[in-house]
Formats: sequence, structure tokens, C-alpha cells
Amino acid sequence: MSSTTKILFTIKDLRKWFPTRTGLLDGIRGRREYVRAVDDISFEIKQGEVVCLVGESGSGKTTAARLLLRLEDPTGGEIIYKGKDIAKAKERKIRKLRRHMQMIFQNPYESLDPRMTIYDVISEPLQVTNVFPKSETHKRVAKALEDVGLIPVSEFSIRFPHELSGGQRQRVSIARALVLGPEFIIADEPASMLDANTRIEILNLLQDLQAAYNMGILFITHDLAQARYLGHRIIILYLGKIVEKGNIDQVIQNPHHPYSKALISNIPVPDPDAKRERIEIEGEIPTAINLPPGCRFAPRCPFQFEKCIEEEPELMMKDGRYSACWLD
Repeated sequence: MSSTTKILFTIKDLRKWFPTRTGLLDGIRGRREYVRAVDDISFEIKQGEVVCLVGESGSGKTTAARLLLRLEDPTGGEIIYKGKDIAKAKERKIRKLRRHMQMIFQNPYESLDPRMTIYDVISEPLQVTNVFPKSETHKRVAKALEDVGLIPVSEFSIRFPHELSGGQRQRVSIARALVLGPEFIIADEPASMLDANTRIEILNLLQDLQAAYNMGILFITHDLAQARYLGHRIIILYLGKIVEKGNIDQVIQNPHHPYSKALISNIPVPDPDAKRERIEIEGEIPTAINLPPGCRFAPRCPFQFEKCIEEEPELMMKDGRYSACWLD
């Protein structure tokens, strides 16, 4: 990818803190607590590249994605889309921008209205945004169905979601995202609820569409094997913080952060004779409330030492990627 490729998003120190429920006296005394779902993260997404956002459930992946589309209002930071900060933009402006940025949701069984035909599902964004003449609706819906492999179009367009398989439903979700001709798509674990064969089909489809339309994609997953198959760059989140980011092959082949190493050590190896030392992470990811002063991963890290508990490491460049660990 050329160094002159257009940057779609520049995210700077982005935060989303959700207030927790507290007693009346706590609120009066200023003791309100917050869930720091996303806490000062910065990265870029270029046109025509797939950036993978990886981490366990509760790491802040989906919240970060919703912030980019302004489905959530940020607590702080900047969301610069094509040179303009949209972090505090009014809803009217955001609605106009959304035709250029779409989202594919995780669950194809819940994201489609069962009362609507497939034609109605895919044409709905055209009707809501009203950015194309109505005379183009049929043509654009047919093209979107063809792009995702649901042919013959005349047969699939009159069906209802319950008449389709899980993979076909996810193709409909992708077609709905494509129909407006976006330049950026967020794919929120789009293959996680599908069987292995269908999962590969959906990943291949996304790969083909990204290349055909030169779209930027933010691919959210907890599966590093999927991330490596599809992505160009990777961002690894833990408790709302970026712990490592960089070129995906470089990070996966030689991870720096212990959390990255643990995740990568659990990727299945095709060769049964290949040996890989598995690093186990004890316990579940904790809540992002009342976080300790040191490294957020320290309580679960098998390599932690005193400084990790006392001081939080900064995200620093080393060997062509960024990581936040005192061991580097």
C-alpha cells in the first residue's frame, strides 16, 4: 500500500467513559465512578486497507467502532474523518456522512427484520438517506445482491430472512451495507456465528469486495486467525487501552506485549508436529472501573514485576510497531 494512500480516519486520544449507578450521597460528594470502556486510544485507517481490532470480550472493541460511526458520543478525543473532526458534530451532519460509512453486525439472525423481504431490507437505506433517485433503487439493490453472490436476484429479493441460511443472511447484511456505495465499513465479528466453511466464504467475500471497491474496513474479532487472514494492520485492545499495534504479519510473527503473545500462542497450528508454547492467561478480564495505577494487564500477566503494578507504560515504537510494556 502506497504511503500516499488517503487517510479516512485519524483517531486521537479517543475516550468513552460510561457513568455507573451510584447512591444519591455519592453523586453529591463527587464520587461518581465510570466504566472506562475506551480510554485514550489513537490510530489511523487508510482507504483500501483492513485494520483488525482484536481483544477479548470486554476489551472495548465494539464501543470503539460505535464511536467511529458516532452511534455513541465520545467522552473526549478526536474522530477526524477525511480531515474534519466529527467527534462533536451535530446529528444532521452525521446522518449525511453515514452513507459513506456502514456497519455489518455480528448476528445475522437478529439484525434483519423478519417482516421485510430481502429487497425491502436492502433498499431501506436508500429510502432513509434519499441520496439517489428512486428510479435507481431496483438497479442498486440488484447490484448489491449480485456483489454478495445472492443470485438469481429475482428469486432472493422476494424471500424473507427466515427462508435463508445463516450465511445467506449475513450476505444480505453485507449487501445492505454496500447498497449506498460506502468507502468505509465496520465489520463487527461478521463470521463468528457461522460454521467453519461458511465463515471462510464470508471472509473471502469481504476480501474480494474490499479489493474491488478499495474500501477501508475496520474488522472486529477475537479470532487472530481471522485477523491474519483478512487484515493489513492490527490493533490489540485490553481494558480500553491499545497494548500493541502494527503490521499484522510483524505483530503475529513476533509479538512484543505479553497479552499479544498469549493470544497468538493460542492460534491453532495447521502442522500437528509444529511446537508452540502456549501462554495461559489466568482469570477473566476485569471490569474497567477503579482501575489500578499500573499496567492494566499486570494482575493477569505471567511476567509482571514491581514497576508494572506501580506505573502504567506508554505506547512506544520499537522494531516498526507500537507496544505498551515495561519488558520492551
